[in-house]
Amino acid sequence: MRYFRLQEDERAEAGIIMKSVYGKPGIKEAINGNLSLLEELTVAKANMFKGSQNTVLLSRQIFMYKEIVREVFDMFLPDVTYKNFCIINIENERSYTYFTAPMLKIASALSEKSIKPYHHNGKIYLDKRALQDLDEPDIFYLKEHNIGVIVSLAVAESLLRRNIPRIRLTHLKVL
Repeated sequence: MRYFRLQEDERAEAGIIMKSVYGKPGIKEAINGNLSLLEELTVAKANMFKGSQNTVLLSRQIFMYKEIVREVFDMFLPDVTYKNFCIINIENERSYTYFTAPMLKIASALSEKSIKPYHHNGKIYLDKRALQDLDEPDIFYLKEHNIGVIVSLAVAESLLRRNIPRIRLTHLKVL
């Protein structure tokens, strides 16, 4: 099976920076993929840079996405409960709704053959045996080094067919 790392496009400008979330209970765990600890946090004020209102996927802090990505996730994880998250632009007080999936499966599937997986130029490889142990391997959170959300080829194709702007899919080899 083929897998891809799903991220916010780094070529986009600075994007959305939610300074108000730091120091909140459970935020460190949420940044590392355990979003179930964010029950109390539903609104965050943010600096939204030019053009960032169109950002469909956030992955630099907490993994969040807009409705169009949620529709794709629903096809592959129909039983997942989503949490609404409101981001308010500090500059103009406009609000934008995003979703998180607190029950997204957290997996430990990083291969030992990965080279500097924490570095932006590192090589990330997935462990074939660890992937076989996953119940629903289409969408999961790779916990090592805060690598983020991994999607199967079917999910990646569904996202690409919708021509979603400002997302980045990076192919990951399975060893």
